Amino acid sequence: VHTALLLLLARLVGSEFIVAPISLLIEPDSMPEPDLVVTREARGNYALHRYLQATNVRIVIEIADATLTTDLT
Repeated sequence: VHTALLLLLARLVGSEFIVAPISLLIEPDSMPEPDLVVTREARGNYALHRYLQATNVRIVIEIADATLTTDLT
């Protein structure tokens, strides 16, 4: 599922706008690590950063089939 979704997103928005994996800075104590992120700017602009600001994100995708139980607790 992950590969199919990645290929579909790359086709729709361009692969340069897809980042995986990377942490998102949402609040000072909250940095989730989603499976895929579609950014507002091309990926090269984020190459030196360890995380993305929430304002730079268009779509966050978490595929939780293996970690669903852990994620819900």
